[in-house]
Amino acid sequence: KSEKHIYSNKKLLEKITAKLKAQDDKLRKEFYKLKSKLTKVENNLDGLKSIVDGESNTRVKKDKKYKKYIK
Repeated sequence: KSEKHIYSNKKLLEKITAKLKAQDDKLRKEFYKLKSKLTKVENNLDGLKSIVDGESNTRVKKDKKYKKYIK
């Protein structure tokens, strides 16, 4: 009787372990997808920052030229 319980518990544990592994695999895949998307967003933000910085520098230079012209 106790061997049946042990066998039953072992089978139940194997099923639970398999389900947990499947969930873990799924979560890992989703994590790496999100990480990849985040990296793309960071790269896009870096690109936009470079553009804004460049435009800002251009504006500062134009403002200086304008002020010299006004004087």
